[in-house]
Amino acid sequence: KWHAEWNIASFSPSFLIALKQGAFDVVFSKENYLNTNLWTMPRELIGSYFIFIITALQIKTEKTKFWSLFFIAAIAAGASKQFIPFFSGFVIALLFNKRDLRISHLTTIFITLTGLYLLSYSAPSGAFLWALNLVFMPIISENYLRVLIQTFGSSILLIALLTYPKKIWLDGYWGRVIGELSFPFYALHTIVILSFSSFIYIKGFF
Repeated sequence: KWHAEWNIASFSPSFLIALKQGAFDVVFSKENYLNTNLWTMPRELIGSYFIFIITALQIKTEKTKFWSLFFIAAIAAGASKQFIPFFSGFVIALLFNKRDLRISHLTTIFITLTGLYLLSYSAPSGAFLWALNLVFMPIISENYLRVLIQTFGSSILLIALLTYPKKIWLDGYWGRVIGELSFPFYALHTIVILSFSSFIYIKGFF
């Protein structure tokens, strides 16, 4: 929005407005017109507290079967699809906490390719015609199905990377640096790219 209205007199951004929106409004009033990449913040806050709760339950009920937590998560997922990716991450963390998982090189390649394929899902058409059989189930909408498929794809991709028996080129110092920078780059890339292109346009370089 602020890029579209940069030449309108009524639009007067300020540091305080940006601070208020980034620290409060994006979470509690879903206002994100200064940086639309922050639209996920309310979901991340709620999802984080959801994971804190079921993690506390898991710690307190270590001797109980895990299915009770799965039942709680299923109810939460039925209430809102935004809980599904968070619970998926919780299950993966729990699996790796309980045992040392290792898979073969060929299995890793297969799982990685399958994960990337599923992550490219957007609609039940083309290479995903098989998903048409799932969309019309009573409780699964097309949007809900997209979350399920992409979450499964990202989960098996993560498992493949975590269980790969050999070190890969992203391991080590520079891999950690790239990982730490990935979210700041994601959060700011739209602002940086559009600001730079606007600067080029205003200066009349082209």
